[in-house]
Amino acid sequence: MAGTVDLAARGYTGIEPRGNVLWLNPCLPSQAAALTITIRYRRHWGITVGIAGGRIRVSVPPSDAAPITIGYQGNLTEVGPGGAFDVPLPGRRRAVSND
Repeated sequence: MAGTVDLAARGYTGIEPRGNVLWLNPCLPSQAAALTITIRYRRHWGITVGIAGGRIRVSVPPSDAAPITIGYQGNLTEVGPGGAFDVPLPGRRRAVSND
């Protein structure tokens, strides 16, 4: 079961913490219209990463933790507690399906 969660969290959302940056490189399977997961990252409980409607959105809940840096398509964006990162996906990238 843990492998399934890991696949969704890192594989489909493309989440990869490197250095002080939470990098995103989403790639949903062709059968999935949307995906939302909740993670803990750098003292933030409940960061929500959602992919739906051709957009990716990262919501950081209010807290006293420091802002996080999100990397997406080579760009870095700082998001503080209570903030969000929301951008359109450039064309829908999908994982290869062997149906």
